[in-house]
Amino acid sequence: MIRNLILILIAASFASGCAPYAHVQSQLVDQAARGVAALEQSLEQKSQIVAQHHALRRQQLDAAFDADVSQRDPSKLGAGWVIEHRRAYAAALDALSAARLASV
Repeated sequence: MIRNLILILIAASFASGCAPYAHVQSQLVDQAARGVAALEQSLEQKSQIVAQHHALRRQQLDAAFDADVSQRDPSKLGAGWVIEHRRAYAAALDALSAARLASV
């Protein structure tokens, strides 16, 4: 009789001992999944913000180049001036591209 009682108590302690551990493990997995989802969302938002920023910088560069050309007297738009400013524009585009790659 006492032997059966001891066996029942041992079995009950094993059965109840695993339940809290399993529950904690389940909560940990759920929390990790929520953390991964939040990280993915954050990275997506960052990616969108960075893309918008670089698109705006490109628009600003294009507008500055267009304004520079438009403000010039057409008779003073010599080949040397056009080549020089095209090179500067290309260098600025390269810098924007490098900045975009660095921010990813």
